[in-house]
Amino acid sequence: MQDVVVEEERRPAVDESLRQAKAFSVELRKAARKARTPRPIVSGGGGFRARKGDRLFRLFAVGSLVTLFVIPTTLAVLYYSLIASDQYVSEARFSIRSADTSASSPMASLSALFGGGQATDAAIIAEYVKSGAIINQLSDSFNLIELFTTKRWDPIASLEANPTSEDLIKYWKGQVDISVERSSGLTTLRVRAFSPTDSLALTKEILRVAEQMVNRLTRRTEENALREAEAEVQTTKRRLSESIYKLKTMRDSTGILDVSSAAAANTEILTKLRLEKAKLDVQIKSLEDNDSGSAPQLGTLKNQTTAIGQQIRKYEQSIAGASTGSSIASRGAGLAEAETDLKVTQAEYQKSVGVYELARMTLERQRSYILTYVQPSLPQEALYPKRLLIVMAVALGTAVLWAIVIGVAMLARDHMA
Repeated sequence: MQDVVVEEERRPAVDESLRQAKAFSVELRKAARKARTPRPIVSGGGGFRARKGDRLFRLFAVGSLVTLFVIPTTLAVLYYSLIASDQYVSEARFSIRSADTSASSPMASLSALFGGGQATDAAIIAEYVKSGAIINQLSDSFNLIELFTTKRWDPIASLEANPTSEDLIKYWKGQVDISVERSSGLTTLRVRAFSPTDSLALTKEILRVAEQMVNRLTRRTEENALREAEAEVQTTKRRLSESIYKLKTMRDSTGILDVSSAAAANTEILTKLRLEKAKLDVQIKSLEDNDSGSAPQLGTLKNQTTAIGQQIRKYEQSIAGASTGSSIASRGAGLAEAETDLKVTQAEYQKSVGVYELARMTLERQRSYILTYVQPSLPQEALYPKRLLIVMAVALGTAVLWAIVIGVAMLARDHMA
């Protein structure tokens, strides 16, 4: 009985102890769950002590900051303040004009409507300036490799030693900037070099070479016309030589230098003989009318008349004898034909020479002009590199990159913990 009373007295104390132990167990479980929950590094980590992963994350953050931001920014500051070479820019602005195209002509309007003419020539020049073809032309006046090599070590801006042709073209495209306004064909050319005088001289030479190139393109038709005219001159010259040789052969075979001259000479002689015969006939008639038939001079006069008559018939037959092939008319027919052929070939030759001279003068005349309305001038100060702007861009870019890397790493850490 006494034991039962004691047990009943102890029961409230036991219940209280059990209640306290249960409450303590709940608190321990809450603390354990809280310790297992990941906490951002900015709040100092979680749990009862800083975990090893938090220390590694801090090292990663510092290392990435140095690698992605501090080192690139420091290198940019050192390069652009101590190493980078000054680059000078010479600028020219120009347009293309044709020597034989009026701006008010209908063809000029059609050319502008369909995007041709000046805008097309300017676009061609822009492509030419950016190509390797102009480098070959400029190499006759400049040593481009030496011109684009800095006197001090500059691994970024300077042309590399012993470059290939592809390397030179790639570098050239970075040093030359040309833009064309499509509607008007106005063109802006900007050339960079490490010396003000080199920049100016190179710009002027580019303009000269580009103008020559445009004229070579526009002369394509004229070159074809000149070749055709030259071929025609050679053809007519050959025909003229053949006609001259044929005429010479005919003269040698006929013994007549000129049909007209020979006929005129024979006609003149024949006329004189007829006059002489007429005088003798008059004298003979006078003697016979005066009953002087036995006069001694009458026989002489008749003999002279007979001889002159024979000479007259001979010359008549030599000029145009119907029964002989040795007359001037017979022999001169082929000769006259040869002379006519010579005159025709001479006229053709003179005409072909005239066409050739016209084609040559047209080819030699300059057809297109580069009208520079902003002349290139000697640069006074270096425009490149933009040191402060580039350093600020590097610093901002690397800072943004580091922030992105850290943000991605924290997001991955929070979800993987």
